[in-house]
Amino acid sequence: MTSDKTKLKDYFNKIAPKHHHWRNKNKYYYSYIENQISFVIPQGKKVLEIGCGTGEFLVRLKPERGLGVDISEKMIELALAKNKNEKIEFKVGDIGDIEEIFDYIIISDLIGYLPDIEEFFRKLDKVTHSSSRIIITQYSKVWEPILDLASKIGLRMPSIDQNWVSQTDIKNFLHLSDMETIKINSKILLPKYIPLISSVFNKFLVNMPIFNKFGLVNIVIARPLNKTKSDKPSVSIIVPARNEAGTINS
Repeated sequence: MTSDKTKLKDYFNKIAPKHHHWRNKNKYYYSYIENQISFVIPQGKKVLEIGCGTGEFLVRLKPERGLGVDISEKMIELALAKNKNEKIEFKVGDIGDIEEIFDYIIISDLIGYLPDIEEFFRKLDKVTHSSSRIIITQYSKVWEPILDLASKIGLRMPSIDQNWVSQTDIKNFLHLSDMETIKINSKILLPKYIPLISSVFNKFLVNMPIFNKFGLVNIVIARPLNKTKSDKPSVSIIVPARNEAGTINS
């Protein structure tokens, strides 16, 4: 019986040759998401992208050290062929294969495909430190029928079945994995570019009550809990003294 991981790998290997085509066809959406994430991540940090695809976004972030991993061999082949930045590495694998700590971890449009989201989140513990930030983007459940139709009529890349998780689901999975949700936003009401109209919808209306429940994508920023900032404990020694001037050596 074919495993979920094998089916997922086969799917991404199949779409890899046309990945650039679909990115260009939906350039406005990808640019919007990348701009949102770039605003959070300063240049010169250690950045890990899980499910990096062909690697364009990781290169754009200009990290001091970047690592992109993907289970698709075809995606990684394209990433290696297109990107020659010596500070960025691409390799086939998943989160279980990583033995390194990062400042920022990007998980974009991925968790819906995972067979066990909680287990995946728990594994983030070994790649984070106390100040690390995890950035997750995931399609909103509200948009499921629209996106399914878009795939069928050729407006979006062909898709396979996935889990449509809500904002509450993501927050609960993070909580169960000892991570805290810092911020969660719903973004993009209009994923195609229409002059002036797209700006009104995606810069203003999406941030207003009621409208903000209908964004295409949820963007979540989280951090690990129960991690100390240092392996060495700190100790303070306080000596109360009154009228003892001259009797205590400095």
